[in-house]
Amino acid sequence: MLGALTALSALLAWAFPRVRASVLGLVGVVAALALFLPGGCATAIASPPGVLIDPDGTTTCWTFYGATLSGADASGNESTGGLLALLGSALVLASVLLVRRRQRRVA
Repeated sequence: MLGALTALSALLAWAFPRVRASVLGLVGVVAALALFLPGGCATAIASPPGVLIDPDGTTTCWTFYGATLSGADASGNESTGGLLALLGSALVLASVLLVRRRQRRVA
């Protein structure tokens, strides 16, 4: 997902040279946040049907599109999704800026 997000942001920066880099970066950061931040969390007691129950009471979190995020602790603090969102945002911004820098050199 990180690679696809990075490639998509670079492709959009290349395909739309007249759109400001800040606008493309903002769209990419919002996409990274939507893809990787947890949309719902449940403890073992409140797990949805069909999900294996974790007997030690840890919290499981899911993104808005249903992917399971690991790394949650019993207090519900989810670090994996936040780190992935931060990394995705950094990769999006770097790819947009690198494509724009390359376009300025060629022009």
